[in-house]
Formats: sequence, C-alpha cells, structure tokens
Amino acid sequence: YNIAYHVKNITCGTNTAYVNSGANDLCQDPQLFATMPITGSPAIDAGDNGICPATDYRGAARPADGDGDGNPVCDRGAYEGWVQVWRVYLPVVLRTR
Repeated sequence: YNIAYHVKNITCGTNTAYVNSGANDLCQDPQLFATMPITGSPAIDAGDNGICPATDYRGAARPADGDGDGNPVCDRGAYEGWVQVWRVYLPVVLRTR
C-alpha cells in the first residue's frame, strides 16, 4: 500500500501509471534513491512512536517534529522527513570604560 497513490500490489515493470523512471518511481532501489517525505506529505508525523526504530534508513534520529506542532512523531516509511532548523545570530556588543 502506498499513501501517495492509494494503490496496492504493484509489480514493477507492469503498471506504468505508478511506476516510472525518475520522480515518484515506486520501484526505485532504496539504497540508490532516497524518497523522503516532503513538506505537506501525509506521511509526516503519521507513524507510531511505539514501533518505529530510533533511526531511519539513512541513520537520522527519529522521531522528529515534522509538522511543527511541538509533538515529535515518527514519519511513515523508511525515512524521516527533513526538519527545517532556523538559526538566529545576534551581534554581541561589549562596552569598555
């Protein structure tokens, strides 16, 4: 089952509507192509923290707060989605007398 296309039982090479060379290829080798969920994906924070491993397929820590609600939940699938981290640099002003 695939949450993106709502299809089941795909055999690679037989259904060109869901299997194509390049983007969105359901038959890609996960060792060669990373298919991580992007912003807005229904896979973001849709997993079960009780059964997800501590790291995803590439070794990134899970769970992460992918939807920004303050509650980290594992993403569905082998990869945890990217989490945007903002850094703010403030100048430091020192006074001398």
